[in-house]
Amino acid sequence: MESITIGPLVISTQLAVPAVSIAAAVILIRFLGPASTEARRSASDAIVSLVSAFVVPWKLSPIISQTEAVLRDPRVLLVAPGGRLGTVLGLIGVGVALWFMWRRAGYPRGVFSDTTRYPAVVVTALAGAVAIAIAVALNGVLLFVAAGERDSIAPDFALESLSDGTVTLDDVRNRDLDIIVVNFWATWCVPCRAEMAVKEQIYEEFQDSVEVLAVNMTASEAVRSDVDRFVDQWRVSYPILLDVDGSTARSYGIRGTPTTVFLSTEGTVLERVFGPMPMGRARRLVGAHITR
Repeated sequence: MESITIGPLVISTQLAVPAVSIAAAVILIRFLGPASTEARRSASDAIVSLVSAFVVPWKLSPIISQTEAVLRDPRVLLVAPGGRLGTVLGLIGVGVALWFMWRRAGYPRGVFSDTTRYPAVVVTALAGAVAIAIAVALNGVLLFVAAGERDSIAPDFALESLSDGTVTLDDVRNRDLDIIVVNFWATWCVPCRAEMAVKEQIYEEFQDSVEVLAVNMTASEAVRSDVDRFVDQWRVSYPILLDVDGSTARSYGIRGTPTTVFLSTEGTVLERVFGPMPMGRARRLVGAHITR
């Protein structure tokens, strides 16, 4: 299960799991923490501060990794994943925040002399441990559910291409390839824009062994010409297919965009990814299934 659907809202499980974990940690501190209200507030504020210290540089990292996409559409910053660079910058931010918190509290001298600080320290540590346990447990459940979506046979399709007549999945499977990457997207989808450069790089870097098929959910577009303008604006070179009546998206169980399905040349589903992929993750997924 790569996403959670609540009415019209589609939430990535990759975002839901850490969000639930952090919320659980804060709730535990607020209601099950030490008797001192000040200690509970201090501990929960520390968690929120550390989370913020990680999230801010993580979210801003696409300015460095996807500069061109951000300049074309600044909204990309809201949805683009930080990837490895963002994680490194986020961890640096957490380290800096911890250092300032440590110094402001008078540590290391005060940690031994002021025993009133012990409850807040203990509760913060316990809440963090519970948060990690929740994240691990939920990820285990989600991975178990997601495993059931793999190894199934992907439905065939015959879709109009913007530049090459009609393309069928069966025809692509018969080519000398290792895997096929089928990406469902739309011009109005800001997360899809955050992923455009990643798909372009994968297409150029692995074109001898990987085919990228970008299936536009044309049934959801305002007008067909929006697709042509978008492809020209973003200088897309990989094949663009048009799902005019939405039947292909339905047959693949697409609940939100972008969604990427990695297929073997036998048509077996290898991976399903909901949301924009950072370049590092895309390379790892492709590299795990190619032989050349």
